[in-house]
Amino acid sequence: MFLLLADLAAQYGVPIDLHMEAIPEAMTTPQNLRDACSKNPARLPATLPAFERLLAHNRDATVVWQHIGWDNIGFMTTNLLSRLLAEHPNLHLAIRVEARGRQVGGGGPMPNRIVDADWRVRPEWLQLMEAFPERVMVGGDEFVGGGQRRRKMPQSFEETWSLLGQLPPELARKVGRDNAARVYPLGD
Repeated sequence: MFLLLADLAAQYGVPIDLHMEAIPEAMTTPQNLRDACSKNPARLPATLPAFERLLAHNRDATVVWQHIGWDNIGFMTTNLLSRLLAEHPNLHLAIRVEARGRQVGGGGPMPNRIVDADWRVRPEWLQLMEAFPERVMVGGDEFVGGGQRRRKMPQSFEETWSLLGQLPPELARKVGRDNAARVYPLGD
């Protein structure tokens, strides 16, 4: 079904937004994820092999991998992302920075974060963005509901957008605006 979706996305020029953890091979679900939700399975299937099949299936289908920089498993490294970007020209990354520094469900420190403890962009992330300046963008999707959340900005909004001030101006413009405007052609 995802391969058909890729064909339709290519045909109609609509990008596919994908949310997933980077999992190279099937594994036992980490305890923190089981603690976070009783409906999480005991084992997680590999996601990367099928993801690469999707990317290779139709190179005209643009795929945007969302929430890059939020890694609850530990495999979403800049080396992996660089390899995927080099091998799959239709892949784009939507980055997200959160104040939350720990994994979901009370796990350990969030691995592979874009920023360090002082909120500075890590050198390996800057190198990734500079190597693929047309393929990285700010990702800003959030759960927004009633009550208190309606009165304030979503959880990661400020953290993600503050990242742009640390980038060289041309790269900041591409990551903060130009790339999304090109991938999601919503008009003027």
